[in-house]
Amino acid sequence: MINDNIKLLKELTEKLTVKDEALIKSEFRFRALFNNLPIFIYELNLEGKIISINPYALNTIDMKEFDVIGLDFINFISKEDEERVLELINDVKGGEEVEFMFKSFKDRIYQSSLAPITVAGKVTKIIGYNMDITEKIEKDKLERINLVKSMSKIANKLSKIKDLESLTKCMENTLKMTLSVDYTGLYLLDPKTNKLKLYSAKGFTKKERLEAEKTAMERHPGIVFKNKKKLNIKDTSKDNKTTTSKRSFEVGSRIYLPVMCGEECVGAYGFASSSTNAFNEEHISLLEFMCELSGIMYKNITK
Repeated sequence: MINDNIKLLKELTEKLTVKDEALIKSEFRFRALFNNLPIFIYELNLEGKIISINPYALNTIDMKEFDVIGLDFINFISKEDEERVLELINDVKGGEEVEFMFKSFKDRIYQSSLAPITVAGKVTKIIGYNMDITEKIEKDKLERINLVKSMSKIANKLSKIKDLESLTKCMENTLKMTLSVDYTGLYLLDPKTNKLKLYSAKGFTKKERLEAEKTAMERHPGIVFKNKKKLNIKDTSKDNKTTTSKRSFEVGSRIYLPVMCGEECVGAYGFASSSTNAFNEEHISLLEFMCELSGIMYKNITK
């Protein structure tokens, strides 16, 4: 939405530069966006000096408009980013649109976009916007640190795995440390019976677990096990591949992946939810990781 508004601002600015009286409605729309969007919006002349700036930006940097107008945009950039940003401004003068991140003189981190305003094929000025992403960057950094810590804990637990039951416990703990999923099912080939056994089942009653294990080969786990392919059903009401075993809950969406040992499939791991479209790329990536770990450890335990 913000990018769309910036594109509209650019188009309106180019029209207003022509000074056509018929564009008074465009000017009204431009001012409404310029004055009310919660991001930094500003215009630069070809010397890189600020010629207009919106109220949100002024309030954020705690400065008056008359103190800002005429200042070089580069004055607000940290010393370490000055040279790079000056090169990007030159690119915009040449007609390019650029997107980049920079650190401000107050050590805040911004996502920025600069676009040329052209009239009759000639660049006359530059319109730009900045979004403060400092908190997001810090949050991402913290998440990466926590991920490394989680991986260390997982590695420690993997080193203690001696049998399929401890493998199951490790996968359950891995899930607890990462994402919240309502219902899960880890089916692995039982070395004694050579049939799929439901080693881990979150959200199932004991009776449901027995029923799910009994009919596993005829349902989604069996399909994934036989075909060795991912099965992602975003809306179970449109699923005609197989039936669901009797449950105390309504399944809205589910995803299953094969558990592989090299070229051999040794099981299927799945997530389910009472909501439709419940699983995104984050869930899929986690499930892929857990399937890979399960396959490697299964091979080590059963060889």
